[in-house]
Amino acid sequence: MIELSFLPDPVRAVAIDARMRHELADSLEYLRSQLQEQSSEPGIICRIEKLDQLASSLRSSNRVRPAVFGHYYQLVFAILNDMPGLPDLLENLISSLQTQAGMTMLDLSPEGLGDDILVALYQKCLDTDEDMKYGFLSPDPLDSIRMRESITRALQLMEKIMPELYAEIHAIVTEIVLASAPKLPDSPRFDGASSYQLWGALVLNADEVKSDMEMVETLAHEAAHSLLFGLTVMEPLVYGEEGRFKSPLRQDPRPMDGIYHATFVSARMHYAMHKAIKSSLVNDMQKRECERYLLASRKAFYDGFRVVSAEAELSDTGRAIMQNACEFMEQVA
Repeated sequence: MIELSFLPDPVRAVAIDARMRHELADSLEYLRSQLQEQSSEPGIICRIEKLDQLASSLRSSNRVRPAVFGHYYQLVFAILNDMPGLPDLLENLISSLQTQAGMTMLDLSPEGLGDDILVALYQKCLDTDEDMKYGFLSPDPLDSIRMRESITRALQLMEKIMPELYAEIHAIVTEIVLASAPKLPDSPRFDGASSYQLWGALVLNADEVKSDMEMVETLAHEAAHSLLFGLTVMEPLVYGEEGRFKSPLRQDPRPMDGIYHATFVSARMHYAMHKAIKSSLVNDMQKRECERYLLASRKAFYDGFRVVSAEAELSDTGRAIMQNACEFMEQVA
């Protein structure tokens, strides 16, 4: 049983990552048994035996790249929709197994991720909102350098002033992927992104220029989405996806699951700024900046909380997580 408390917990985060890998291993073993029974295609038969080896590796203590999860989802989608090319998709999945010792920063480019296949995979797994396509692109090299320096400074600050959150992020995130948005007038912008299909990946927009405090808040924000993915692998947050509702962090109406995410994430942003403003390592100008972010995240949380409380049909897991977040917000009021 994974603890559903609101506060960052590095030990829990390690357990969440292990559970995500073990769940994938279970799915691969089931997939192999089904393919063995139903397929006689030589290109598939010669590869499915390797799925057991892949599953065994996932059950080890070694972390893996997000691409392993991404290729698995593309394979399942292809099987469910009777799409061609299963041997190639199987090969992509098998060859994607690479252990990941720790967090790395990579560009969304063939040079950064490894090849064009992985770039296309990440783009497909990230751009899943049919109502709004972001068109994730490779970043400008100079923007990437600047963003890497900004992220490094923010992580160094987090390690000193909020070590539990810093350690939790390192336990969940294996890749910080730097991307860019299309430079067209009507193109939607993104600050950051994550996807259940790319467990371990956190994507940031390298076009953005942020202060150190703003980057700390951004990292807390984006990692909180991944934490929710891991906390709810056994049960959804909310039931039913009908309707669109006013979101605390987006101008466009969102499904209830998105409202729930935005509400929880706002509380995590509040946590980070609450820790920062109490630290002697943060100067007076930065503390004034934190005060603005605290006001904004508090408003966003309660805006979202009102919608979730009034409209959402929550699972037991979703209800417990949100209640714990609300209790934290009340304690630091």
